[in-house]
Amino acid sequence: MGKARQLVVYLPGIAGSRLNDPDGDRGRWSTLSAPGAFLDPSGLDLDRELVPVGLMPDLAVVQALPRVPRYRRLFRRLESTLGATIATARPGAPVDPNADVVVVPYDFRRSVAYAAEYLDQVVHDWRGDREVIVVAHSMGGVVARYWISVLGGWQVCNRLLTLGTPHRGAPKALAWLAGISGAPERVVAVLRKWPSMYELLPRYEMIKDGDELLRPYQLQLPGLDSAKAREAYLLHEKMDSDWSTISENLRPKIVCLYSYGHATLGRAEITDGKLSITKDDPEWHAENNPRPDGDATVPGLSAVPWQFDTDEYVDDHDLDPKGCRHMAIATTDAIVDRLRKYWNVPADPVRGPGRTPVAWLGLDLDEQYVSGQPIRIGARLRGIEPDAATSFRVQVRALTESGDLGMPVADPYLASTDSRWWAATVDPLPPGNYRVEVSAARVPGHDNLTCTDLIAVLPGETGR
Repeated sequence: MGKARQLVVYLPGIAGSRLNDPDGDRGRWSTLSAPGAFLDPSGLDLDRELVPVGLMPDLAVVQALPRVPRYRRLFRRLESTLGATIATARPGAPVDPNADVVVVPYDFRRSVAYAAEYLDQVVHDWRGDREVIVVAHSMGGVVARYWISVLGGWQVCNRLLTLGTPHRGAPKALAWLAGISGAPERVVAVLRKWPSMYELLPRYEMIKDGDELLRPYQLQLPGLDSAKAREAYLLHEKMDSDWSTISENLRPKIVCLYSYGHATLGRAEITDGKLSITKDDPEWHAENNPRPDGDATVPGLSAVPWQFDTDEYVDDHDLDPKGCRHMAIATTDAIVDRLRKYWNVPADPVRGPGRTPVAWLGLDLDEQYVSGQPIRIGARLRGIEPDAATSFRVQVRALTESGDLGMPVADPYLASTDSRWWAATVDPLPPGNYRVEVSAARVPGHDNLTCTDLIAVLPGETGR
């Protein structure tokens, strides 16, 4: 395509960028080194200087660490479908003036303010006289919002497309920082140094302590740095305040692609001084939450910024057409559909439905399990009610080191529960990575539906 009217900038989420030592001799976070970070995370300690060099192209699951999607699939579609020329920004590397899409990896350990300053430099070097469209997955959307509002990116940004971004934070970040996620203590100790983890904490009252409702920064828990949490909260307040000073006719359009209906950590409670987090929405926000559950990482309550709840600024916020989970949103076909529209590229002569289906499958599935323990997998039909003929089945297949699928290791039918979920228990699996595919047959008006995700089964000893 070359020299599109608008430059597209793609930002990955946390753990989506490859990080190398400054001399480039060793990748501290890459396809090859990531599994070793489970055993020795010191290479990602904040005191170590690292350089972003690209995206994680193939890795889908890393044991006991944040997962990253398969970005390569998206970029191949942009090349084949839209004819886009894609380049990756690297510190000190030359600029390609013909790039239509520039990928911006960043040091995800550091504050979103730090990443936004790097983004600002990349945009300055790469855009020429073009307007900018930012496409950002997960935490990348927070980086982009800081750039737009605080650093003045609104002056050149035409549109921000966020993909499963925790605009109001994710309770999962609290689980990690509080040491109740199941991750090894050595990993938690490193994550507690990262400003970015604190900036992903929920900004709303998601914790019940007796009759009191709390935000995470108000907690006093061992190992949790309340000063860092407070600083992160104020950073978001700064973003909101600076956004409000931008003239309404100059504010970039915000397009929020998200999914909901999957069981997602959402509500916390303190009992006898101990914090617990469950896959329930906080009932005290029920009236202001049109998106129950979430995408398995980001609650629906957090999928759209506070100031964009109305359609005044959000022109397309809707479900992903497949109702997919958090990692799959990063490479959803909906991205290509929207860029086609923005670039005025004609659509294919024959296309399927472009909107969210009436029905989709929501899953209750954790990211990681421990070998030796049974694995419970739940599913629920969202959008419509199943009838007596509808049946649910799950197939679990092992992933090889190259990412290929092995033979099925389990394929039970799910049984109905009293809570309108269907569930099955899979016998304990050996350590490794697995793909889980849940299917519903004979769904009224839809025939069959499927939903997939990836899980990691960890060795039995994960604590230290």
